[in-house]
Amino acid sequence: GLAETVVVDEVAWEPFADDSVIGVAVEPLVVPLPSPLAADPRFAYAGRGAQLEQVWSLWKQSTEGRRQIVLLSGEPGMGKTRLATEVARRAHEEGVVVLYGRADEDVDTPYRPVVEVLRHLVDHAPSDLLDAHVEACGAVLQHLVPELARRSTSAAPDAGDELDRAVLFDAIIDLLARASARSPVLMVLDDLHWADHSSLQWLRHLARANASMAVTVIGTYRDTDLVRTHPLSIVLADLRREPDVSRLALDGLNSDEIEQLMRLTAGEDTGERASELATLIADETGGNPFFIGEVLLHLVESGRLYQGADGRWTSDARDIADLGVPEGVREVVGRRLSALSDEANDALRVASVLGFEFDAGVVATMLGHQVDDVLAALEVPVQRGLLSESDAVDRYRFPHALVRQTLYEELTMSRRIRLHARAVDALETTGKGTLEERAHHAVLSAAVAAPERAVALAVEAAQVAMDRLAFEQSASWYVRALEAEEIIEPPDGARRAELLIGLVDARNDAGEPREAMADAVRAADLARRAGDSSLLARAAMVYGGHLGSWLAYDDTVGVALVDEALEAIGDTDRRLRAELLLTKQLWLRIGGDMAVMQGLLREASEIGNALDDQHLQVRALFARLELARDELDPRVHAEAADELERLAVTPIARASVLYNRTYPRARVGDLEGVADMAQALADLAEETGSLHARWNAYTILANLRVQRGQFAEAKALMAAAVDGGAALGVTAIATECLVYGRIAELQGRWDDWLTLWRDNADALEPLVRAMITPVIVAWAEGDIERATAMANKWFASFDPAYKMGWAMQLHGASILTPIINEKAAAFAYDQLAPWPDTWMFIGPEMFFGSSAHSLAHYALRLGRIDDAVAHYEVALASHVRAGEVPVRAQIESELARTLAERDGPGDGERVLPLAGSALATARSIGLADVEAICLALL
Repeated sequence: GLAETVVVDEVAWEPFADDSVIGVAVEPLVVPLPSPLAADPRFAYAGRGAQLEQVWSLWKQSTEGRRQIVLLSGEPGMGKTRLATEVARRAHEEGVVVLYGRADEDVDTPYRPVVEVLRHLVDHAPSDLLDAHVEACGAVLQHLVPELARRSTSAAPDAGDELDRAVLFDAIIDLLARASARSPVLMVLDDLHWADHSSLQWLRHLARANASMAVTVIGTYRDTDLVRTHPLSIVLADLRREPDVSRLALDGLNSDEIEQLMRLTAGEDTGERASELATLIADETGGNPFFIGEVLLHLVESGRLYQGADGRWTSDARDIADLGVPEGVREVVGRRLSALSDEANDALRVASVLGFEFDAGVVATMLGHQVDDVLAALEVPVQRGLLSESDAVDRYRFPHALVRQTLYEELTMSRRIRLHARAVDALETTGKGTLEERAHHAVLSAAVAAPERAVALAVEAAQVAMDRLAFEQSASWYVRALEAEEIIEPPDGARRAELLIGLVDARNDAGEPREAMADAVRAADLARRAGDSSLLARAAMVYGGHLGSWLAYDDTVGVALVDEALEAIGDTDRRLRAELLLTKQLWLRIGGDMAVMQGLLREASEIGNALDDQHLQVRALFARLELARDELDPRVHAEAADELERLAVTPIARASVLYNRTYPRARVGDLEGVADMAQALADLAEETGSLHARWNAYTILANLRVQRGQFAEAKALMAAAVDGGAALGVTAIATECLVYGRIAELQGRWDDWLTLWRDNADALEPLVRAMITPVIVAWAEGDIERATAMANKWFASFDPAYKMGWAMQLHGASILTPIINEKAAAFAYDQLAPWPDTWMFIGPEMFFGSSAHSLAHYALRLGRIDDAVAHYEVALASHVRAGEVPVRAQIESELARTLAERDGPGDGERVLPLAGSALATARSIGLADVEAICLALL
């Protein structure tokens, strides 16, 4: 309809492989639909229209580069997988790359669902995509997917010692992102309630990744299987805060939807009584789609529901209720299985022992039959939907876990155990089983088969899990190895000690050091009985892991074990001796003699340097940084952190670098710098699963909220840190008390502060017995006479060279200036004077502000009011510069009061502005003591 010719430019579009090849057109990525999703469903899809469109809409958003994670929950059989399958099949028809991974109920294989996803992608991705990934990330993923080495033509640089969970997780995301740059990716992760801890950690990492990618994850899980401590429950709680994570709970189908299902499935008129039958089935099944399907199939197979001559579905029963709808899933599945031949049932029972997916050849070997006979026996179960074929020759899978569960539970315990024993032999004979599968069956059959083999396979699986950074799975396999080892005769204490030490190592890395301590003691006892000094030394070193005395302040076992081991090995093994010396120094950090600790560190460092042992050098640096905890010169920690970073090769070392980089920033009141380091530490903690790093990061971030006067946010962060707090023993309690107590103190709620300390007095007593805390408690309780005597005695015996947190304690003790004598005040003033504006803290987890603030208190006690005013002014400028809020208000109010008392030229003009500013802050965040001072002045 245009009157004149119009010149038109057409803009062609094709997806890019990645940002590095802008302008180069590439073919869209084509990957076949995974077989679990490609199998023809037994029933037409009915109901769930709204949920289907909701998930589809979220997937559409991901195609624009906004990654989406959709979590479908419901009880078993509620149709979670079917909904995910419908979305996946639709998406695949539109050219989307669909990937599938399923967690396993029995075999604890690290990253099982993730590995399935990656294998399908690697098997079908073009070599140039894989080459680009390998060039960027090296051979990292070959630890999980050896097929990558076969498919990629690029020489992969060795991942070396740098591999940790952060590197591994980022490599997985890199490959997915590259694939999604060519075609959007939809990933189905099925049965997440059975997922291993490492896979769940990766899912959380993906949810928080900054990379732009056209990736959608649909995860399914049974909410009925979760308790508060379940690993998935913890991850779900974390994901709740992520913007691109959606949760959808599925409930039962109603009678109308069931009638629709019947009509679509029959393909014909379901008859006049369809509504009545649908209502009956809805009542009996609760609308559970799996149960509905099994009931309908049972009624058809048993001849109670059939298609008449007129094409309509009908029944001879006079009353619908007389159809005999079974009660319970197990009963209906059992009735359907009973209709099969004996050969089919035998094959299925054996298959149920092998797992959700199995190989017909393995089943044949276990039964002593020919493979062709087993394949023939399985044809009818496949036709009736009790089995489905996999994408590999002779491989099958159960369409639903409830079918397999019914078969497995029909077996007696003795029969199960012996079938598991046959499974190990069959898997080894056919060469078709994974290490984890063989270990699983070997452990379950150890009582009647070969326990030595079970132990060996479980240990091998544990070591593979450790290599893959799946620490929780490693610990699980060591536990199973120990269970199998108990059967071996005669007992071997050294062998059992080795297994226990492996378990302790895994639990320490998994953030469970307290649970591991009892295992280490057992290992030491067995090593002692066996007369093996090296085993005894190793047990002593793993006791408490790298946390040591922070787990229990009054622990005496750690040092005793180390001393015993040092005496046992003498000078026969210098490296082992250095390890033990550093371990002993770790146990002496609280209340230990500084000269002794420095001597231990010096000897260990000399051995490490002489042997040119990088591991020992890193450990010695850790120890040096701990001893420098009270060093006020910010350059000390900065230089040590630089040196540690050059040597850092483990997640623990890198976390220590970040943690120690907060020290120099904190000493100068650089709260923004501390926040940057803490956030980086939090990111590393999420990537590596380090509960220790997570605790440090979140407590630092909580403390920073305290400094901003954001007390509610601080408490929320502390609550988030509690997930990992249990792994830190009494230090977690102490840090919580510090943060909550500090808020109570700032708000003048001394009763709350006292309650916190009283409730935890027994646990904290070994830490605080030599500190100023007991004096402050007596003072806060109003026992002035007792507090005065305690304070003056404490100051008189104070020796900075041997006092943990000496500067922080003198700073905190300044609130006692009304009751201490001048000698004590003069001593404290002189100790802090060389550091006139250094920020004081126990650790970056709890700031107390500029030393100038406490210097002002001590100067006032000495009657040096001009010096006090000068110190207050330095402190105020420092806190304003830092953006700190509550202590700044304290300083403003105290400076205003001091100026009013001095009443010098110009002092009066400054009082009201200072008091007014402090009062406004006090009222906004609830600082009762500050408000009282300001109101008195105004």
